[in-house]
Amino acid sequence: MLGLLLWGCSDDAQPYQSLAGTYRTYSQAVVDDEPERVWACFSRGYREHSWDNDLDKWLAEWSRQRPGRLQSVHRLQIAQERIINHTLGFLQFDETTLAAGESPFFYFYRDPDGWKVTSHLDPLFRQALEEAVAEGEYSLPSAP
Repeated sequence: MLGLLLWGCSDDAQPYQSLAGTYRTYSQAVVDDEPERVWACFSRGYREHSWDNDLDKWLAEWSRQRPGRLQSVHRLQIAQERIINHTLGFLQFDETTLAAGESPFFYFYRDPDGWKVTSHLDPLFRQALEEAVAEGEYSLPSAP
């Protein structure tokens, strides 16, 4: 239910003003088969880390990645939206909507033009997360 509520919270004129708004923009771009719009949803650090900030590399990969991304955006339901600080945030998806082995999290890094999709492997995200932990803004879950 929360996923449905968050889905409608984005102002299309400002698609990166919230985590859910960015996710909505990303999801619609995947559904519409618009890889350039998907690329625009990615953080600068994610683009640099994953594709050497090369749109052509991303476009070459799009046809391989789109089917999995399309299945995910149709299936996943948001369970929690959490802003850690002015730079970091994440969406957590309802576990019942995850595929086997799929991460329950979608990570976000705040670029100058708003919240952008990233990965836990993005060096900018990792550095900011380490700083947030050191500042007491976030604590990592302990292992079971």
